[in-house]
Amino acid sequence: MRYTVTMPSPFPGMDPYLEGALWPDVHHSLGVAIRNQLAGTIDRRYSIRLETSVVSDESGSEPVAIMFPDVHLHHPVELESTERVSSVATLSPPMIVPAPTLARITSIRVRLAGERTLVTSIEILSPANKYGNSFQKFYQKWDNMRRAGVNLVEIDFIRRGRRIFSQPSLRDAPYLVTVTPGSRANTGAWPISLRESLPEIPIPLLAPDAEARLNLQELFAIVYEQGRYANDIDYTAESMPPPALSADDAEWVRQLLASGVRSAS
Repeated sequence: MRYTVTMPSPFPGMDPYLEGALWPDVHHSLGVAIRNQLAGTIDRRYSIRLETSVVSDESGSEPVAIMFPDVHLHHPVELESTERVSSVATLSPPMIVPAPTLARITSIRVRLAGERTLVTSIEILSPANKYGNSFQKFYQKWDNMRRAGVNLVEIDFIRRGRRIFSQPSLRDAPYLVTVTPGSRANTGAWPISLRESLPEIPIPLLAPDAEARLNLQELFAIVYEQGRYANDIDYTAESMPPPALSADDAEWVRQLLASGVRSAS
């Protein structure tokens, strides 16, 4: 049964207004939608799991509690010391330990049922994957899986931050999807502009099984409506999350939103 979308995003593909405070919900919901679509198409000898990791978030100067409200902000730890003077214990000023900012990252893992052999890893990137030490750890994990022959899929719907693939032909694309089959070194890449719909991509499995297919635009449209994100975005008033658009894209967005976009209720 095909799901009918009645309240689509005004954008033809990825909606850049979702890259801010709503992104954690979009991120998790898209993971669930991907698992559900794969479950209906691939052989039952595969299990499909959502696996959550916690990483340090070094994604920038924006207030994290505002931009990404589901990250965990740990309160500073006060280390107290006592000095005994005239048999009376007194407290010296505490040492303040900076609180780490942590973000939950959801990945989709396709494994051989029973054996737990990792076949395919699908990563939906978060800002926390794209900065500082967390980027280095993400790249190292990606490279280790690649060397182990795991099929790798990266879905990057965040315009800011670093990417594993930085070739000139990909560098300026706002969004990027890559598929690296474990059986060969070549990577398929889908650079995506703001003005394009999201692609249908292959999901490699074990030979001789055929690749599964993911229609990212269809999944995104379902996630957008089921999350009722239109209720929380006033496209006529709110600023788009960073980074700033090019002059051409900014003018295109202005005209798009001026052509009759709704306001949040």
